[in-house]
Amino acid sequence: MEELNIENAGTVQRVAVPENSQASPKSQDAEENLKYTVTLIEAVRLKDKDAVEITWMDVDDVSVSYNIYRHTEAISTAEICSAGKMLGTIKAGIQKFTDIPDQEGNFYYAVTVLSRGTEYKNLIYEQSYTSAPVRFMQETKKLSMVRNLKGVFNKWLSAVYLRWDPPETGAENYKYFVYRHTALIDAEKTVRNLKPVEILEMGNEKYRDTSFEAIDQDYYYCVLIKTAKNMDPDMAFEKDQNFTAAPVHVEKKGNLTVYSDQEIPVLKDMSLDTDDTAAPLSTNTETSAVLSESPAPLKKIIPYAENLRMSGLYACSGIFPKM
Repeated sequence: MEELNIENAGTVQRVAVPENSQASPKSQDAEENLKYTVTLIEAVRLKDKDAVEITWMDVDDVSVSYNIYRHTEAISTAEICSAGKMLGTIKAGIQKFTDIPDQEGNFYYAVTVLSRGTEYKNLIYEQSYTSAPVRFMQETKKLSMVRNLKGVFNKWLSAVYLRWDPPETGAENYKYFVYRHTALIDAEKTVRNLKPVEILEMGNEKYRDTSFEAIDQDYYYCVLIKTAKNMDPDMAFEKDQNFTAAPVHVEKKGNLTVYSDQEIPVLKDMSLDTDDTAAPLSTNTETSAVLSESPAPLKKIIPYAENLRMSGLYACSGIFPKM
């Protein structure tokens, strides 16, 4: 309001006069800010590309650019926006951005406007930020993942035998990258710090590992797939599918081991340096403890295994080397 001095009967009165119809400086600033707010934001999961596509309507000013953000909660304030991950900056006129998350989860998105060095974080419900999450699952990568990875330590041969099933996808010209570590291999950051212990061609779904750094040590394994068109293996992980959730314990060489029911199919399927015509073998889960350190030569072990079979404990087929 503006005040005028009015002379009346020799006195001066101060009278408030309404301002003209023009907006106040503050309201002008608010209108200026709203000019830099995107509208009609939408985020959609692209199942065939393992990606999320974010679209919106640009502002009128074609000289601006746009920042795209992702967060695990709705980006409804400038503080949440700052705590989120800025995915990139793009020019006006494109009105879309493709995000490929590096992990699975529920994600929210926001788009802000950058003009002449100033970022306008005008966050409006379902206009510049999404109110509902996008559930991201790496479905395509899971199709190119090995399945049912199993690992068993064969104490007689002092080797870990790995076996897995090929991926469900019909991809061709891929290779298996086999990793070993003393900790769980369930994330990309872990794999980046490891070198594969072996690289195998497709069709070879088993591996015998003997190159241990130490004996009396727990080891975890992971098998990833690399196709010809990719620089790196596909970094999708699922417990007991392409990485072992439980460690394989490597110990010093012994003579005879009794295996669990889960370990039998692995050794039975492995034909590396073993004789499948040896004594029929299996075990009892309750007796999965190691029967080792027997001084008996191999010729005496096989009858001993037969005695175990007769008593309800079975020795494993294919664990003994040829005579």
